[in-house]
Amino acid sequence: GATVDSLVVIDGRADLQAGTTVGRVSTLGGSTVTQAPGAEITGRMASFDVDLAALALLLIPLALALAVGFAIAGIAAALLVAAFGARQVRDTEALISARPGHVLVAGIAGSIGLPLVAMLLIFTVIGAPIGFALLFAVLPVLLFLAWLVAAIWIGDWLVAQTRGEREPGRPYRAAVLGVIVLTLASILPFV
Repeated sequence: GATVDSLVVIDGRADLQAGTTVGRVSTLGGSTVTQAPGAEITGRMASFDVDLAALALLLIPLALALAVGFAIAGIAAALLVAAFGARQVRDTEALISARPGHVLVAGIAGSIGLPLVAMLLIFTVIGAPIGFALLFAVLPVLLFLAWLVAAIWIGDWLVAQTRGEREPGRPYRAAVLGVIVLTLASILPFV
């Protein structure tokens, strides 16, 4: 004998008994709705499973377009880094190649330590502006620059594998190749 505007069933079962009136019924995840004689559904019955599948089909091209957009922006940024910071990139690449363990530990420590310092600064009155700037401005820029240097390093390695030597001078080819490889790898889960 209940009257409700809408009913949502998620991974479950709903039994509509006699005298029950429901406006709209939505189900998700293999849910079932049984309707006894005398129970009435005045609206429509919809399954979110179908809606989620349609949404996934819509999101796949959008995700690919977003990845292409990020790749183009990444290539432009990598070319700028290769043009104006070639010496710094080469020095960092040499460090990555010579001491990969140290670089990995420093990267992990920075990924954990800098946000932790920023959060601690945010909890103080005087340090809050510095903490917010560190967390929302400095760290994203550092993260993007580190990604670009890693991309150029991977691109340099690939160029060296195919040509027998690294790209001399400014690493333009390595920048483009590395960004494309890292962008494609980022589409894969857990990469």
